[in-house]
This record gives sequence, C-alpha cells and structure tokens, in this order.
Amino acid sequence: MSNSLANLLNTLNTITIWTSRIIPIFHLIFGTFGNVFNIIIFTRPALRTNPCSMYFLAGSINNIIFIYSGIFVRYMIDAWNLDITLTSVVICKFRQYISACSFALYSWFIVLASIDRFLSSSKSAQLRQLSSLSIARKVILLTIIIMLLFYSLVLFFFAIDLNYSKIACYIPSIQYNAIYFSIEPLISVVIPVLLQTIFGILLIVNVRSMHNRVVPIGDNARNERQRSNDRQLIKMHLLQVLMANLLLAPYVAITSYNSIAITILKQPLSIHDQTIVLFTLTLARYFASTNPVISFYLYTLSGPKFRNEFKRCSRHGFQVILRKSDFMRCLPMRIQQVVRNENQTNTNTQFTERTERRNNVHPVQRY
Repeated sequence: MSNSLANLLNTLNTITIWTSRIIPIFHLIFGTFGNVFNIIIFTRPALRTNPCSMYFLAGSINNIIFIYSGIFVRYMIDAWNLDITLTSVVICKFRQYISACSFALYSWFIVLASIDRFLSSSKSAQLRQLSSLSIARKVILLTIIIMLLFYSLVLFFFAIDLNYSKIACYIPSIQYNAIYFSIEPLISVVIPVLLQTIFGILLIVNVRSMHNRVVPIGDNARNERQRSNDRQLIKMHLLQVLMANLLLAPYVAITSYNSIAITILKQPLSIHDQTIVLFTLTLARYFASTNPVISFYLYTLSGPKFRNEFKRCSRHGFQVILRKSDFMRCLPMRIQQVVRNENQTNTNTQFTERTERRNNVHPVQRY
C-alpha cells in the first residue's frame, strides 16, 4: 500500500471517528428540544383538532424514541466503544427492533400526512370526508402494528457474534443478511419516498386548483381560520417532504450498493474498500438521522401558526419559572406587573375578539 493511500485511509478513519463524536451530540440536543416542543404545540387546542397535526404529533413521539434507541446508542458505540447491546442477546435484539421500527415509522408518518393533505385539499367532498381525526387515529395505530409485525424479523435475525474481528450485534447469517438488507431499505426508505413524492405532486395540483374555487356565501370566520391552518400545514408538510427526500437519498444509494455488491454478489472487501464503505455509510446514516431532528425547525420556519403557538408556550413557561422561583423578586416592579397581568390581559383580549365576531354579521370572505 502506497503512502498516499495509507494517508487517505487514515484521514477517512479520523473523519469517521470525529464525525461519530460530534454530529450525534447536536442531534441529541436539538432533536430532544425540538420534538418535545412539537408534542406540546401539536396538543394545543388550536392545532390538535386537525388530522394532519395528529400525524405530526405521532411522528414527533416516534422521533423521540428513535433519537434515544438509534442515535444515542449508536453514538455510545461509535464514539466511546460503549455497547450495551453486547450485554445481553435480548437487549441486542430489542434495541435493533425498536430502532428499525421507529426509523421506518418516521417516513411512513410523512406518507400518511401527505395522503391526508391530498384528501383534505381535494375537490371531491367524499375524499375530504376521509380526512378526519377518527380515521387518522385508526390509520396511525394500524401503521404501527404493521411495522411492528414486519420488523419482528429483527428478533430472529440479529444476534451477538464475531464481525470483522470483533464482537458485535448484527446478522451473522449471510442469507438472512442478504434478505434483510435487500427488503428493509425498500420498506423504510424507497417506497415511502416514492409515495411522498407522488402525493406531494398531487397535493401541489390540488393547492393550485384550490385558489380558483368559489367560497360559499354562508362561510364564516371559523371556516376561514380552519382554511388558514390547512394552508400553513400544507406548507409545513411540503417542506418536510422535500428535506426528507434530500437527506434520505444518500442513505438509499449507499445501502442499495451494499445490499447488491456485498450481500448478493458477495464481493470481497479489502481494507481500502471497508474504510470507504464505513466512511460513506456513516455520513449517509447521519444525513438520514437528521430528518427526525429538524422537524420542529422546519415547522417554525414555514408555519406562522406554529410559531405563534411556540411563542405562547415559551411565554407561559417563562411566566411559570418566574413565579415558582425567587428570581421574580429581582425584577423591576413594572415587569412583575406585566408578567402577572398578562394572562388576564390575554383573557380580556380573547373575550373582546369573540364579542366583535358575534356582532360582525357579514365577515370578509378571503381565500
């Protein structure tokens, strides 16, 4: 091996090690913060009545599970060589099972949200009726059951065995390895990405035709607010679909190559090839793992309603912290009065707005 090639391999190994130590820290911090606030905001009265918000809520809960069953455990293994999956075969199987299910469910919840937005924006009244909270709850439960049943293969395939001269939790059987890594990318990435793209295009077509619709004369301010929420959820969802497809593309390419070249064609890997595969797979995995982390920031960027709810939640939390702590005493009296009277002011404002809407016989119709 030439010196230049040896230097290249050492550089790739160094980049892989430091990438494994640095990037997951940001994933854990920003992913936990963002998804916790997603759960809080999507359970707020202003958003929890929308079926699309139900899919976003389920996705946020699932993201928390993936961050700690997938990203955190992988971070401890790659960065610090602390592998809890080697302590027991049960832990090895269960961790892989939960991580694989939650990773796949992330993509499928986006698919369900795509279908819901397509139905809710359809010209057909029958299709629009399919976009409801009751149906959303049933579909979410059914999707979770299907994924849990499919990934039960993990409980049979994975084991603790010798892999590349070290003990690891992986699939020791070459046949099972070929089966799993040929089917799993299709279920978790390829098929969901195709469905997201298809329904995303159909949604854009519906949105364009939506602007040409005639608003019913009997429409009211409540329906206007609902349409505004729908438009904002559509923007949030389309941005999420775009980012998900971009970040999952490298993972699809690398895993497909590994499935075909390594497990099916059984091409032997030299030390040079192993280093390159490990480097590219690590980067692709972190790109794909970024999706469950950034949903909150995409929603905040594209949804004014979401931003307003986030501001309300943050303001309320700040008030609670100030009231429960002694720090309130350190603030000037004027600021203390503002903090204490803000809730009452908001209540009076809401009462005034409701009174004005009752007296407004002919609200302005906009779409």
